[in-house]
Amino acid sequence: MKRILLIVLLLTLLYPQATDAQKTKTDSLLLVIEQHDRTRLISAANQLMAFYYKEETSDEPLRFNHHTPSDSIRMYTWYWTSEHYLTHHKYQQSICYSLFALPLCRKSKNQQLLSDCLSVAAIAHFRLGAYEESIKYAIQTLQIDRRLGDKSRISSSLNTIAGIYLAARLPQKAQNYITEALKISREIKDTARIAIQSGMAAEILHAIGNEASNKKALEYARTAYELDMQRGRPDRAAIRLSQLSDALIALGRYNEACMALQVALSELEKVGNRQSLAICHKQLGLIARLTGKPKEAKWQYEKAVDLFTAIGDIRGESKAQHELYLLLKEQHPQQAAIHLQRYSTLKDSLYTRETANRLAANDAEYRAQQLLAESAKERSQHLIHIIVFTLFMVILIATTTFVLLRKRKHKGEDYVAITNHQEQTVDGETQEADEKFAQTLRYEIEQRLTEGMINLEELASAMYMSRGQLNRRVKALTGLTTSSYILSLRLDMACKLLLQFPDKPINEVAQQCGFDNFSYFNRLFKREKGVTPSEYKGSC
Repeated sequence: MKRILLIVLLLTLLYPQATDAQKTKTDSLLLVIEQHDRTRLISAANQLMAFYYKEETSDEPLRFNHHTPSDSIRMYTWYWTSEHYLTHHKYQQSICYSLFALPLCRKSKNQQLLSDCLSVAAIAHFRLGAYEESIKYAIQTLQIDRRLGDKSRISSSLNTIAGIYLAARLPQKAQNYITEALKISREIKDTARIAIQSGMAAEILHAIGNEASNKKALEYARTAYELDMQRGRPDRAAIRLSQLSDALIALGRYNEACMALQVALSELEKVGNRQSLAICHKQLGLIARLTGKPKEAKWQYEKAVDLFTAIGDIRGESKAQHELYLLLKEQHPQQAAIHLQRYSTLKDSLYTRETANRLAANDAEYRAQQLLAESAKERSQHLIHIIVFTLFMVILIATTTFVLLRKRKHKGEDYVAITNHQEQTVDGETQEADEKFAQTLRYEIEQRLTEGMINLEELASAMYMSRGQLNRRVKALTGLTTSSYILSLRLDMACKLLLQFPDKPINEVAQQCGFDNFSYFNRLFKREKGVTPSEYKGSC
């Protein structure tokens, strides 16, 4: 459904060292993969795979021939495209191509490739801060790897899950996974993986936050640093210095942390690791703030924001924006308010509605502190409590409204109807069940949208209910019949395709959205949207 978005956004900023000609060529090749011409499909796929091998995205020069099934060609090409985007920090595009490849991986029963594809989806969702989606794919990866019995893959999957739980602020849960991962890596004597996972263990122990855990984190980070230096990987060792610095800062050893970070910056700049560079600048900003150097702190935080923004790391940028707010709120409240607003916007995009509601409470506290600063000395403690509570309720309502508007923009009015219904449900368990049902239903339908006719019996079976139960549930949540709801999703997909790729013939758009009868597609589009597909494309 998001395929055209990928093609439009492809290569403008993706390859700093690539020529414009290469960008245009890659763009064109990805378009050909969508088509049905076997000869052109094979040629385009081979050129793409040669390019991915040349840039070291793929680890072998795959080549396809006329005996290779079309589905296999697309499966491998889309999978390696998702890896390619992940490498270049284009996480949304990586997610989309991994989701294109997943059904074909399942169909082929290639369990190893399926695990790899799920892992890419997990990591890309994680980088965008979509932790619930990320953990879903990561756990599926771990389940497949356990069935395969490959200890190296199991250890890697455990490490990924630990990282997700760490980012979701559940370090105790993350600790269980990283402990098992390290145990397996030591059993198989995988030095490279031990270094990576020791660094992860250091971050987790630092997040737990007490003095004992930070001292232990320091030991893990040093172990990781020494292993990477022994392996001749100063670029990886620089990352370990950043992890080591977290523990040093927490223990109040600022000079040691600053020296370690300066060494790390020098190495990271050589290899162009912008994400780790951003983290180091954020750490140096924290040290400057804690040691009473606000100007230096502001410069370091702003540098971190620029780097996080450039690579699309929403989670990292939100943390840096929050640090800028804390730095500026006393002396420069107007500037602080700008960073607070950006932080709130980023947090809204990071979390689902449940975590967004938790965020609302935090935002309310921050905003209350800012507004109360002007008159705190004149107000009584009782009045302060009243204002804080009032601001909390206002921000909570505003945040919830913002989330609903985002859902309307990106998922359509049908999904808003489901969400509104859920928000009006008094019973918490029913609300959660309805939301999960809506998400699962949309996922199952989207997997079948390219089919000419979706079998409602199969759809109901996939939702573990009878067709009658499915119709009643969809009607209750959306006000539409199941067939009408599916048609609305097809039309939404058609609108996006027409908008994002106006050069594509309308009959191909219709076929891609599952309409076999072009005349029927025209009539239906005119009836529902008020204009013909051609008029709609022209107006856009």
